[in-house]
Amino acid sequence: TRVQALLVWGTDEAKPTGKNLKEVDARLRDRLANVFKWKNYFEVNRQAATLPAVAKAQSLKLSDECSVEVKLLPENVVEVKLMGKGKALVTRRHSLAKSDALVLAGDDKNKTAWFVVLNFN
Repeated sequence: TRVQALLVWGTDEAKPTGKNLKEVDARLRDRLANVFKWKNYFEVNRQAATLPAVAKAQSLKLSDECSVEVKLLPENVVEVKLMGKGKALVTRRHSLAKSDALVLAGDDKNKTAWFVVLNFN
């Protein structure tokens, strides 16, 4: 099983100059915009990996402060731990039978937000 993790920044501001950000694709932007209030969504980082055997965690570092640990569980389920500044912020379980992505979100400074979008295949 492969996992792709995207760190996304949501903001009402235009893309900051000098930052290596790109707009997320239209499908993801529409999905996020249907639930969240921001006008713009920028991809900060993208990481991919193949999950090891059941019960072994795979860590993906998305920024200096953000990473995810993904563990394959029995019955086609993954457990995802979102880590922020070295601490577990949230743990979610997601069935791989679902074709939709798993989205984790949180507030950031200056009325913006961050999202971690996980796709599995």
